Amino acid sequence: MLQKAQKHQLRRPPVAGGDPGEFLAAEGPADITPGAANQVTLPTAVVVNEIMYNRRPQFLPYVENPEEWIELHNKSGSDVSLAGWELGDGIRFTFPPLTVIPAGGYLCVAQDATAFAAANPGVPVAGSFSGGLSNRGERIILRDALGNAVDEVFYRDKEPWPLYTDGLGSSLELKNPEADNSVPESWAASDESIRSSWQSYTFTAAAATPIYSPTIISAANATTSFHELRMGLLEEGEVLVDDVSVRDTPIPGTELIQNGTFTGNIAPSWRILGNHQTSGIFNDAGNPALQLRASGPLLYMHNLLETSLKSGASLVPVINGRQYTISLRAKWLRGCPWLHTEFYYNKLAKTFLLTLPAQSGTPGAQNSVFVANSGPAFTGVRHSPPVPNPGEPVTVTARVTDSHGVGSVTLKYSVNGTAFVTTTMTAGTAGIFTGTIPGRVANAVTQFYMEAADAAGIPVTAVWPAAGANSRALIKVNEGAALASKQNLRLITTAADAAELASQVNMMSNHRRGCTIIHNEREIFYNGKIRLRGSMYSRSNSGQAGESIAFPADKLFRGTQRTVSVRRSGMNEIVVKHAINAAGRLPDNYNDIIHLISFRSDIVGALRWTPKTRPLVKL
Repeated sequence: MLQKAQKHQLRRPPVAGGDPGEFLAAEGPADITPGAANQVTLPTAVVVNEIMYNRRPQFLPYVENPEEWIELHNKSGSDVSLAGWELGDGIRFTFPPLTVIPAGGYLCVAQDATAFAAANPGVPVAGSFSGGLSNRGERIILRDALGNAVDEVFYRDKEPWPLYTDGLGSSLELKNPEADNSVPESWAASDESIRSSWQSYTFTAAAATPIYSPTIISAANATTSFHELRMGLLEEGEVLVDDVSVRDTPIPGTELIQNGTFTGNIAPSWRILGNHQTSGIFNDAGNPALQLRASGPLLYMHNLLETSLKSGASLVPVINGRQYTISLRAKWLRGCPWLHTEFYYNKLAKTFLLTLPAQSGTPGAQNSVFVANSGPAFTGVRHSPPVPNPGEPVTVTARVTDSHGVGSVTLKYSVNGTAFVTTTMTAGTAGIFTGTIPGRVANAVTQFYMEAADAAGIPVTAVWPAAGANSRALIKVNEGAALASKQNLRLITTAADAAELASQVNMMSNHRRGCTIIHNEREIFYNGKIRLRGSMYSRSNSGQAGESIAFPADKLFRGTQRTVSVRRSGMNEIVVKHAINAAGRLPDNYNDIIHLISFRSDIVGALRWTPKTRPLVKL
């Protein structure tokens, strides 16, 4: 709501012979217009450009870092007075009189302005805000002196928003100040790898059998069944690794690693498993190295990289009591800095804390991920009907916008893994574009994404979802598995992803694969994530296999649930739970019933939803 009509002010840029204190009328309500339409022109020069909402903690000893700040950027060619402007919602700050952000300049507001100034010398900071920035997501609103919303950002900490901004070393940076900063595709994690460098790490110790260990031990105290070096990160992240070496005593000892310099193909000398499966060879300034990528923590049986210890062609077991030296070079890129190495069954385990740059983000300067033009933005994407019947065409709609105008929008789709077909989307009112996918037979799965070019002199294209052909916006033709009398939760994957999830070779993988989730045949969640859950015994058993489902951070299940789990169990537990609820005298979680339609034909049926513990449980 507008306050009483008044004009706030902009300081005129100094000019030859001019008065540096002279002011110009700013954009805002043009006049008082009783009985007529309001005449309001909102300021557009200042944008929320960078956010540090969860600074990486201090390690050894572990101490949380309270640093939080927001950077504003004046993208115009004129100075802007922020006198009386406010930042609001999760935080509160009123800009004092005479606050000016220069043309093309930057201005920060921090939770602790004094600490921020000490950590970032020379970076302008307007003061300290009250409140705080949530580590899970927060709305930030910039209002002018009349209370008009100038800019608004509602960031989140998980996909489709950048991952490495949530305590993993990066700030949240806008790619281009002209981009629509309300959509996650306009943002990226700051690139901190340019501050990182290669370091050497070494660990020497005697091998010993841990408390939990295999029972196959020879009389010579040698674990003859196991001879592997394993390596991985403790959380999501990327690091470069090279010159991996394992030597036994006496010094210099025997080299037991094959292809520790990662020359040529990584296989067969190294095996890449589970949530580390996107790792591969990277050319670092002409030198091949391992780019180790993890989408989650390593586990003792899977979700890591491993190689067999050998002398020549012979496997070499680890001998208890013998000393071994593990050495490597590593360079942190982003995310988790903890690189773990061990022999099988946690022998000679060592977690290296990789050297990290002291600074994070680019306050007071151009963002590290800046691009001259980031292309069009997509909002309000939807296909209709959510679950088409056999032969029924599907309409895909989206609002596509760009500061340069939109030149063209195309819809690309693939049916059951075939080559993508391209069709032009038709422009409608308010930037809405529409495309049609022809009807298909029952059970057919269509994957789609959109590509749009702006109307700049040299057009720039953007895609939605951001991963394009590697994303998972999916449509499945009705196969008749939904029940009209039940709440239905439908999980749609590609055939290739379903095969990988069911693969016995990589059965214990915790790497989440993309899916589309549809609730009650109406509400659509694009780019969800799914993986199997459970032990090595339950995952391989169709009667016991469970699934873990992650929803997009900006569209949670029932508005509250980030992940839900499904598993098979008997009916006894839910009968007891309903009896407790009916009694009305004992504290208990409310349980809801959902009918699951999984990508697996053997996991279809009723589920129990428990909001605060494990939301979904298969009956």
